[in-house]
Amino acid sequence: MDSEVNNTLPTIGLQLYTVRDALSQNPSATLKELSEIGYKYVEIADTSNYPLSQFTSLLSEYNLSALSTHIDYLVLLQSSEYIIQEIKKSGLKYVVVPWIGPEVWQDVSLAENVISAMDNIGKSFADEGIFLCYHNHAHEIRKTTEIGVLDLLLERAEKVYLELDLGWGYVATGENPFKLVEKYGHRIKLFHLKDVSKRDPVKFTELGMGEIPWVEILPEIWKLNKSPWIVEQDDNFSINSISSAKVGIETLRAILKRL
Repeated sequence: MDSEVNNTLPTIGLQLYTVRDALSQNPSATLKELSEIGYKYVEIADTSNYPLSQFTSLLSEYNLSALSTHIDYLVLLQSSEYIIQEIKKSGLKYVVVPWIGPEVWQDVSLAENVISAMDNIGKSFADEGIFLCYHNHAHEIRKTTEIGVLDLLLERAEKVYLELDLGWGYVATGENPFKLVEKYGHRIKLFHLKDVSKRDPVKFTELGMGEIPWVEILPEIWKLNKSPWIVEQDDNFSINSISSAKVGIETLRAILKRL
């Protein structure tokens, strides 16, 4: 996987939320196992009570590097300057807002305030060479107003980018999520690869075991956008979260041979 570094093949990471149960029990053993499975990169969801810069140092002990970190919107709003300093110490390039609920987006006044605040944070981050991204679920893609939430956010907040979750995109539309890649194109800085075995009610599964045709769409995505691919599974593991992470990277290794 050394070719990931020179951008001739995708950078592949794991969203650590996938293995949150194992991390909470034994962070060091979990990170060691992920490294042995073959991951070199991760996305941080929770730092297990470590300051961010200390957690990234822990990662380096197991030959892992953090591509990005999820940080709650309200935390960003209240502590953006501190977070900038932690991000710079940690050497990260991307900060991702992981969730803003539909009740916020459905309130026009609240939505406008959030978009304005996120754009201001994005501008302050951009001045430091950091990209602020937003991670979608299904509700931002389903149109509940004349213009969809993601369209509105990306139209009005020029310094907010997208971590496009292809699994949630499929849940929202029932269509090939490649259409979303074509639509949002250059605003996508990171991809979440999450597989879905059932849309309603939503049921996740290991990458390559669900309804999304990864073998077909990932080579096409790579032609359009060279952003990192981050494996994530929220729940419903066939065996356990570590085995799910292993299936994810093995599935992608097989697809890389087609690039």
